[in-house]
Amino acid sequence: MLICEQTEVEKDDLLSRKITFLSLVDDLYNSYILFL
Repeated sequence: MLICEQTEVEKDDLLSRKITFLSLVDDLYNSYILFL
């Protein structure tokens, strides 16, 4: 049970990191377009 819960937390953490990374990339991409 504990192991399962920890896995869920890690999954959420990875997902939130992925979302943060994607939004960062999106910001960079938008900035790049603005500079062109």
